[in-house]
Amino acid sequence: YQITCSSTSDCTPAPITLLGSLGNKVVPLYGVNFTCIIKYNDYDGWSVSCTGSIPKSVVSSIDEITCRPILEDKKEADKTEAKVSKDVLLCNNDETCNFQCPKQNQDKYYSDPKFCNIFHRCVDERLYTAPCGKGTYFSTKTCACSHINDVIGENSCNTDGLRLKGGNDKELCDDSTRR
Repeated sequence: YQITCSSTSDCTPAPITLLGSLGNKVVPLYGVNFTCIIKYNDYDGWSVSCTGSIPKSVVSSIDEITCRPILEDKKEADKTEAKVSKDVLLCNNDETCNFQCPKQNQDKYYSDPKFCNIFHRCVDERLYTAPCGKGTYFSTKTCACSHINDVIGENSCNTDGLRLKGGNDKELCDDSTRR
């Protein structure tokens, strides 16, 4: 199963680790083939973008995957980690996924029903999932990743990064649905 994670850091590149959770137990994921590209620019600082694959046996043994930057400041790492549910990961990689990207909604964005720092996009009738950058959540008002405080101010997310509107469905975000 394919997964992509990214992280930005001001001073030094922050390596990324993948963690799996099953209930309350969190463990590092092993057997993952991950390739990372490190870049620097004056505006964002350091960025690390990793893409890789996770064996089906690993995915079947967890509920959720956390993409976490390795930072000295653990509270900052907590704020910037991105979580991807097993269902999302399976849906991104399975042609028989129960979520279909309608032809009329190609190149459109969807908010994640659970996590504020995750968004989904339909391209060529396939669903792709990605995390927002450091310090941002996906805004249903702007249909883009925006500053955390702005999104919390929209009353769509709480300070823990969870969507306030419950449910299990991804919500289409376009001009007609912007709040």
